Amino acid sequence: MLIALAVVCTGLALTFDLAMPLGVAAGVPYALLVLIGIWFPKRRHVLLLASVVSLLVVAGYLFSPKGGQDWVVLTNRALALGMIWLTAFLICFLKTAQFEGIEKYRYLVQASPVCIHEIDLEGKLVSMNPAGLKMMDANDISEIRGLKYLDIPVAEDQERISLLMERAKLGEGSEFEFSAQGKSGLLHFSSSFEPIKDEDGKVIRLMGVTQDITIRKQAEKGQKTALVDAERANQSKSMFLSSMSHELRTPMNAVLGFAQMLQFNPKAPLTPEQNEHVESIISGGHHLLELINDILDLTRIEADQTTFILEDVIAQEVIDDCLGLTAHLGQPEGIVIECVFRGGDLVSLRTDRTRFKQILLNLLSNAVKYNKEGGTVVIDGYITDGDFLHLSVTDTGVGISERDQSTVFMMFHQLGADPEIARKGTGIGLTVTKLLIEKLAGRIGVESESGVGSTFWLELPLSTNDEAVIWNESLRVGIDAIDKDHQALFSLTNKAVQRDIGYPELDEIIEELIAYTKYHFTREEAIMEVCQYPDLEAHRNLHRDLVAQVENLSRTWRGNRNRETLHQLRTFLRSWWIGHISDIDVTIAQFADEKGEEIAEALNKLEI
Repeated sequence: MLIALAVVCTGLALTFDLAMPLGVAAGVPYALLVLIGIWFPKRRHVLLLASVVSLLVVAGYLFSPKGGQDWVVLTNRALALGMIWLTAFLICFLKTAQFEGIEKYRYLVQASPVCIHEIDLEGKLVSMNPAGLKMMDANDISEIRGLKYLDIPVAEDQERISLLMERAKLGEGSEFEFSAQGKSGLLHFSSSFEPIKDEDGKVIRLMGVTQDITIRKQAEKGQKTALVDAERANQSKSMFLSSMSHELRTPMNAVLGFAQMLQFNPKAPLTPEQNEHVESIISGGHHLLELINDILDLTRIEADQTTFILEDVIAQEVIDDCLGLTAHLGQPEGIVIECVFRGGDLVSLRTDRTRFKQILLNLLSNAVKYNKEGGTVVIDGYITDGDFLHLSVTDTGVGISERDQSTVFMMFHQLGADPEIARKGTGIGLTVTKLLIEKLAGRIGVESESGVGSTFWLELPLSTNDEAVIWNESLRVGIDAIDKDHQALFSLTNKAVQRDIGYPELDEIIEELIAYTKYHFTREEAIMEVCQYPDLEAHRNLHRDLVAQVENLSRTWRGNRNRETLHQLRTFLRSWWIGHISDIDVTIAQFADEKGEEIAEALNKLEI
């Protein structure tokens, strides 16, 4: 068609030129002919067209009727030739730039190690690069052209991907994972849909990028298996420690009781030396009993058997109670405990009063234990921008080296090099404190300098905080696997609430939250199948809806990282999770009676 158009236009231009005297006709129509070269596929075609048209300009000069002044005629013809070749070179330059861009794009697509493909609006594959053909075990594009994309994933993934494809046709991109059956077994892929639009903004095709993630999935499966094994080992450890602690507490109480009887037996009073030995027995016994009680507390928290009673608690009241209980601890060594947080407005926390008191008492007693003679302990606090109370307990004691600060909250950690310091603590108290604070939607940290002192700080949510979520008995479903997942999700949600973490860390938390949400839904649906839950399909649809909304909010967050977007994500997670658990998930337990073994077997079989 282009050649026919060029021939027709050339014939008309030449006919016009030959019919008119030289003084009237000019070479401008020939220059316009070169513009047809814009649509020619290659630069040499443009140059060939310019050469032909140049010959026609000369032919017109030789064979047209005479007329006009010679210098005018020659000038017109020279200008025509100049315009022809200038136009030709400009078109060639544009084609060169366009060619280089297309070639770079084509090279990148062809050399890409991941599958890049196009899908038409009927859902059929149109094109695919070599990496994709290799992935499909195909030698040529003709082998896969026309294949329906939805025929590739396994049946259980097709409906979800079909919905994403329909959204892509409306202009909404998406990322997803799916599985497909390969020659060597089940394969796993990460893919995407991106709409390709015309000049009017209408979607004309979909482009996708697919990557084989089978090895990663297998590694994740291995990691999850290791985590399950580690969790089982941890549960066994907790059961052993709990049993051992109960068994030790009874004889230890007997030892302490008989030792005290020796001290207060008027018929056989002890000598000063004997009394000193008995005091050592009692002191050591109380120290060991404290360790046993700490272990029991720790095992209960780790096993999620700790009950929290949430109420609005005035922080200053609990602080005053703790000061009264600990004031005497520092008196023998002249250590003064003071609070500079009493003034101002009363601060209301949404927390467990008893556990909050336990946390403060532990920090205050540690601040006294590891202080120096005549030292001080100071409690201070302020309200953060994120509706948290920030409390700090600062001492003037031995301090903590930079090396030890990273492990100070680990179980059985002590400031071990100094035996005088090590004998004062059990090595569990701070671990229990950290676990309790995290269960109450807070966090804890330490700042210290060796020989100068330490500041342990904690943050707990205010009563007005509508983003933090705290696990309590009213949210317990009654199925251990589901309850553990819910608590893990609450913990991740609370990490996202923290205001002073950086965007990279927050991105990781959000991605982990989405991944764990999908993991939990898969486990929960497997449990519901075992229990023959009547509304399973409706529940699955709710799960899909939640995942889609969280992923959409996550994409919005990645595209526009600001406080408003983050607040929307946090608020949605909190309200959705609590509502979903309290209204729907609690109904599952009534169908799970006496099916514990079947549930455990179903979860073990899951490949997630």
